[in-house]
Amino acid sequence: MSRPGGLALLAAAALVLCANPARAQDKPAIRPLRDVDITYAILQPNPGQAPLSQRMRWSVALGRLRVDPPAQDMYMVVDYGTRRMIVVRPENQAVLDMDASGPGMPGAPSDGRYTRQGTDTVAGLACTNWQTPDAGGRLAVLCLTADGVMLRASRDGQTLLQATSVVYAPQDPAAFAAPAGYHHITAPQQLSTQP
Repeated sequence: MSRPGGLALLAAAALVLCANPARAQDKPAIRPLRDVDITYAILQPNPGQAPLSQRMRWSVALGRLRVDPPAQDMYMVVDYGTRRMIVVRPENQAVLDMDASGPGMPGAPSDGRYTRQGTDTVAGLACTNWQTPDAGGRLAVLCLTADGVMLRASRDGQTLLQATSVVYAPQDPAAFAAPAGYHHITAPQQLSTQP
């Protein structure tokens, strides 16, 4: 179901979105506090490869994240209230419905340990760098705005993804659901998004 960058990209998104939300002074808001549409450049591991473009949208009212992987006829929606995820394939008019609460999945809780590491500006917005274990236990650095938008994610000194455009605007609820009439398939077991 995936091509290069597909589920690995979802895992990168899970770096920031798998933790429990926190707003204390020593912890960042790790989910957006208002509706937002973000485009990221996904940097490739091999030198000379052009970055891929990734779109992520967040609906506060629905508590849902939509991820549109680059160059794939599919999109994923994570529902943080139910801890379920759907993968929608318009080409096949099919929807894969799965549990998103297992280790490494973007709905799963984490220990939420964060260490502040200074500030930066990405895509014209101010953000604070926070070091935290990712879903696999490796240390990652996330640059998060005060209202919970991830602008950059890096690990082992390498940037994984970086925002190129951030648009705060109300999101259409229809974008966070499968179209009517699609065939639904329930995943028989938890799937892992570990890179």
